[in-house]
Amino acid sequence: YEKAAEVMNKWISAQNAKGVPTPAPIVINITDGYPEESGLSAEQSRNKALKAADALKNISVPDGNVLLFNIHIDGIAGSEPEIKLPNIRPTDFRKGFLYDASSELNEEFISRAIRAGLPASKGSHFMASNISDQSLLSRLIVFGSTVSGFSRNEVPIP
Repeated sequence: YEKAAEVMNKWISAQNAKGVPTPAPIVINITDGYPEESGLSAEQSRNKALKAADALKNISVPDGNVLLFNIHIDGIAGSEPEIKLPNIRPTDFRKGFLYDASSELNEEFISRAIRAGLPASKGSHFMASNISDQSLLSRLIVFGSTVSGFSRNEVPIP
């Protein structure tokens, strides 16, 4: 998340220098697990990563703040239930972290998700876990990369 924030700030500065309007940036983090850092406990690693995720989500442009979409893939299809745009924080320690680190969908994005056939409701977060259906995973990535409100134009979800 720290590196993403660094890259995002540089990109926004470059766009601003060129006078280019910038839509609310979207960061899609695809991960195979939980934050771990040498020399830190699990809780310290989690807290450091959440602080970095919050800092990333607080970067803003006139169109809005950075949207952070976390997708967890563990490589073991069917090992655990799928989670798609949850509106309730998962009780699992690792998935709860991803929920906390992810941006919440606003009403516009909830409507777009529903129109795209994706489950979303008030309180849903940009988070998915254990998606075994590759076409659904692709739809989530396309949705996550086209939700910016800048142009107000929707890209059809395949």
